[in-house]
Amino acid sequence: TLNIVAIDKDTGEPLEDVDPDTFEWDTDKTRQDFVTKLPPGDYTIVAYIDSAIGAGALTGVMNSWEVQGAYSLVVSIEEDTDYPTNIAFSMNDPDDRYSAQYIEYTGTYKEWIANYPTLGGPDDDDDQDGYSNFQEYINGTNPLNPNQAYMFNGYDPASDIDAAQVETIYQIVSTNPIDPKVRMGESFRFDVNYTNSDNNRGTTGLGIAIHFNSSFMTFAGFSNVLTETLAGSLENLTIAVKDESDPDTPDDNFADTDKVITLAWVSDLQGRSWPGLEVPLPLRLCTLQFAVVSEAQGITYGDTSVLRFSATSVDSRYEFYGSPTTLEVSDFSFDVDGNGKAGALTDGLLIMRYLFGLIVNSPTTQADAIADDAIRTSSAEIWTYLNNGYEMLDIDGDGTKDALTDGLLIMRYMFGLTEGDSLIENAISAEAPRKTDTEVEKFIKQYLPKKGSVVITPTLN
Repeated sequence: TLNIVAIDKDTGEPLEDVDPDTFEWDTDKTRQDFVTKLPPGDYTIVAYIDSAIGAGALTGVMNSWEVQGAYSLVVSIEEDTDYPTNIAFSMNDPDDRYSAQYIEYTGTYKEWIANYPTLGGPDDDDDQDGYSNFQEYINGTNPLNPNQAYMFNGYDPASDIDAAQVETIYQIVSTNPIDPKVRMGESFRFDVNYTNSDNNRGTTGLGIAIHFNSSFMTFAGFSNVLTETLAGSLENLTIAVKDESDPDTPDDNFADTDKVITLAWVSDLQGRSWPGLEVPLPLRLCTLQFAVVSEAQGITYGDTSVLRFSATSVDSRYEFYGSPTTLEVSDFSFDVDGNGKAGALTDGLLIMRYLFGLIVNSPTTQADAIADDAIRTSSAEIWTYLNNGYEMLDIDGDGTKDALTDGLLIMRYMFGLTEGDSLIENAISAEAPRKTDTEVEKFIKQYLPKKGSVVITPTLN
C-alpha cells in the first residue's frame, strides 16, 4: 500500500486534520500516477510503501526497512485552487543501501523471508539475540538461531536474552564498490560511505585519511563532497597528496602504502550535530578518483593494491573502523556470463537489466539471459561482476552509466550495428566526450572478450 502523508513543515509531525491517503501499489510496475487532495496550506509531502511482507508488517507506520520517498518537498496550496499540482518523486528501497556481510545473504527481503515461514515481523527479534529480523537479513544470518554479537550492525542489548553487551561503538567508513576492478592506464571512481554502529546522527564529526600506493595509482580528483559541516568551505577545498613519511602526516604503518590524503567534517558553529539528525545513515561522504599506472610502469593483469582508511579525528565516544578496499587490475570484458563470447541476447541484455536496476544481489536466484555454457549463473555473480566493473560501462564517457545511452550503445554494437547513426543515434548524452561512432566503437572494442572470441550477432527475422 502506498501512503501519502502531509507533514507540518515547521513541526515535522503529521497534520492531525489531514488523513493520510492510501493507494494500492501494483508490484509489477516501477512507475505509477496517483491523485490526492489537500486543503489549503503549506506541507511537506512524505510517501512510503507499507509492506505486507512478514507477520505484523502492514502497520500503517513508516518503518526504516520499507520503501520510502527520499526527499523533503514543501508544497503550498492556496485557497480556491482548482487545478492539479504535479509532484514527481522517487521511492528508494532501503535494501539498496546495504551490502551483505556474509555469503548466506539471499537477495531481497521478500526472497529471504520466504525461507522462514514462521518468522515474525521485521522489527521482531525471534531468536532474542539482540538483532531484529530485518537486521538479521542485512547481516545475512539465521533469524531463528542466536548469533554472537558483533559491533557493526544494529545490535540492541535490550532484546538479547543472554544480556550480552557490545561496549565499543564505532564510526565506520567503507567504499562502494567494496573491491573495484580497475584497468591499467585508466581512471576509476568510488564512493566513500559513512555510518556508525549505533545509528547516531548526532556526533561531533569525523576526520579521515586515505592511504594508497603511488606505484599503483595516482590521485586524480574528487566530487560529490558532503559539504554540510565540512572543515573548510568547498570553494577553497583542495585535497593535497602527502608522503606518509612527512612530519605530522597520518601513517597507516603498512609498507604497501606511501601516500595519503585527508578530509574532515565537524559539528558546525550553530551547534547542529554531524551529519545531522535529519540525515539518514549510511551516507556518501565523497567520490574519489584515481588513475591506475600503465603496464609500462610495472603492473599487469591480476595485480592488486590495498587502499586503507585511518582516522585523524573521531567523536570522543567512538572508535574508528575503516574497511580496507582491495583494487584488482582486471581484464574486464562484456562477456558478462563468462562463456568466452559477447552476445547481445545474453551479455548485452544482462548489462541493460543491470543498468535498469533489475538484477538483484542474490546467490539463490538464477540470472535470466545467460548462455547454456555460462560460468556466472546466479544473480549475485552477475551483479558482483558488473558492479565491480561499473566504471567500464560508461561508453560515451559522460561520467554516468545509463541504460538508454551506454546500455543501448552496447546492445546495438552486439547486434552488429557498428557504424554511423545506426550505432549512436539518440544514444549519446549531451555532455559525452565520445560522440562519434568511431570513438564509441574504439571504446567498446577494448572490452570485448579476448582469446580470439567474437561478438555473437543474432540473426533477426
